[in-house]
Amino acid sequence: MEVIEVEEKPATATEIADNNDAGVSEIASGVTETFTDVSPGISTLCDSLFDKPEYKYLDGCGFTSEVFKLNVHNIHRLVGFNQFRKIVIKLGLKPHKVIILEDKKARCSYGYLTFKSETDRDNALKKLDGFELRGRVLSVGLAKPSADPLVVRKRRGSDTGSQPTGSKSLKLDTQEEIERALLQTVTPLTDLTYQEQLEEKQSLVEEFHLKLIKLIRKSHGKGSNTSYSHPDCSIGFIKSSPVYREYRNKCEFGIGTSPAGDQKTVGFRVGSFREGFMNVIQPDCCHNVPESMKRIANRFQTFIRGSPLEAYDTRLHGHWSELHVRTTRSRDTMVIVRFNKGPLSDTELGEVQSKVVGLFVEGDAKGCGVTSVYWLPVPGKGVEHTADYQFLHGERNIQETVGGLNFLIGPGAFFQPNTSGCEVLYGVVGEMCAKDCFTVGGANKGVATIGGGNKGIATVGGANEGVTTVGGANMSVREGSAPSVGVSVDGSVEAVNTTRTTLLDICSGTGTIGISLASKFSRVIGIELIQEAVTNATSNVRLNGIPNAAFHCGRAEAILPSLTRLLTADRVIAVLDPPRCGVHPKVIRAVRESSAISRIIYLACNPNAAISNFVDLCKPSSGTIRGIPFTLSQLQPVDMFPFTRQYELVLLFER
Repeated sequence: MEVIEVEEKPATATEIADNNDAGVSEIASGVTETFTDVSPGISTLCDSLFDKPEYKYLDGCGFTSEVFKLNVHNIHRLVGFNQFRKIVIKLGLKPHKVIILEDKKARCSYGYLTFKSETDRDNALKKLDGFELRGRVLSVGLAKPSADPLVVRKRRGSDTGSQPTGSKSLKLDTQEEIERALLQTVTPLTDLTYQEQLEEKQSLVEEFHLKLIKLIRKSHGKGSNTSYSHPDCSIGFIKSSPVYREYRNKCEFGIGTSPAGDQKTVGFRVGSFREGFMNVIQPDCCHNVPESMKRIANRFQTFIRGSPLEAYDTRLHGHWSELHVRTTRSRDTMVIVRFNKGPLSDTELGEVQSKVVGLFVEGDAKGCGVTSVYWLPVPGKGVEHTADYQFLHGERNIQETVGGLNFLIGPGAFFQPNTSGCEVLYGVVGEMCAKDCFTVGGANKGVATIGGGNKGIATVGGANEGVTTVGGANMSVREGSAPSVGVSVDGSVEAVNTTRTTLLDICSGTGTIGISLASKFSRVIGIELIQEAVTNATSNVRLNGIPNAAFHCGRAEAILPSLTRLLTADRVIAVLDPPRCGVHPKVIRAVRESSAISRIIYLACNPNAAISNFVDLCKPSSGTIRGIPFTLSQLQPVDMFPFTRQYELVLLFER
């Protein structure tokens, strides 16, 4: 089974079948039926189902593309979802989701398409039904929405007089059992000493290294014996977190029912939507959550228990969805309330928001030190799918300090969840940069200055000076090169060459990496897709008086080709710190084709999810990926998430 979402957007809890594998499992097991009559549309298709508990979510107040679904039969078995998706888009169709499944008995494939509107669905039906693809004529019809797997599992359990599959783990009779269930979910390594945790993660890194090397060699084909296919890669022992208890600076608490099923609770979710149960347990026993966050969660829990509004669930009922809490070393605290408006009027919603602000300003949570309050709507009817954060009270940003530098953090900006570990992580990145960088007797000293600015740092342009348009973004890039200096063995300053060293901070977020390393480079250029993060990064540049860094909004694959052509006289090092799944293959291709980039430092919080990026950097050139391949030189893990199996892996690629 292969699934791909055509449009990039944040995942939401409102799309039941769109956001869990259980919905797809129900499709594969034959729950989905075909409707041959196209004309009635959504109301006739779904109205008859609304009375059934497993389809109640269709009549909720949120959006789900399950109501606009088609099935497609007789797909040639050699047509994969990538090819099928391209054909669908080329026909001018707008699918929300594409699913391809293999039918081994029929020696062909079948699939499902979901859409955001009835018009898009019916248009696809007209164009695809009877369409010939690789000698096979497609048969297309309306498809019945997937049943809510949570309700189905519970119903099966009641029909047989037994508990739903997996619900035994939810029969928590004592406080000890409740805490044990929570710890197994949130901090599974809680029974190990910290040294044992590090050793456990080191073994995971070594296993991953073997897997990666095997894939790189496979990409070069049999008989290849080059440095690319057989890299001499060193693996450092995992670096520990300076703080391994109460280290998290951000927690996203879910809101739901307690294991007893009778109380609205703020904490972490335990259970499985697929298995038919999902409850929330308070975070009191979690070693990685600061006491200040636990106190806020407890106060908010008391508040919502006194509210007549119910907790939001995945069947699109209720209102209270999540509570996000962010804290800093300077004791700034931001809370974000995620809320489903549902049938509430704007006036009623405003009253709820006022009560929430009152809780933190003058109510029971007044002593929790909350400095920022935001509101995040759950997408649904009347709410944009990519709803923005709504500022309610206090400061618009919180401020964190890393390595002596200050950073403003907005509600949607990414920031490493372990601040002390972040300093260790950036230290590793700095060490990997050191060979090709110049740091002279301390920050802001001894480096050639261009156009004034802070003493000793090579500055790039001033106001409206040397601005070049690249890929639709204004890039502060000045032609030419500046004399650069280095440090000799005895610490004295000496000239090394006339080539500037540029740091490309790809997926730069709020600019923490680029700004932290700015003193080691002639200039820093950051590229980030999210405008809010770019705004924060620009503010952080001004806040810290960094004269040689600029951050720009846009897609890296669109900006890199033009940008790197302007950097041919520079020595360029790229740092990538993308989301868990890695970057789009187009970004990797753009990096490979940028001959100025000699070194890549890749930060991966889930190496297995991004492994295809690493292989693509090292595989031989071909018709689809050009440029000299990189060689994997070093792996250095950093423990950013004590008590869990997660770790941050820093990979060094060179060419």
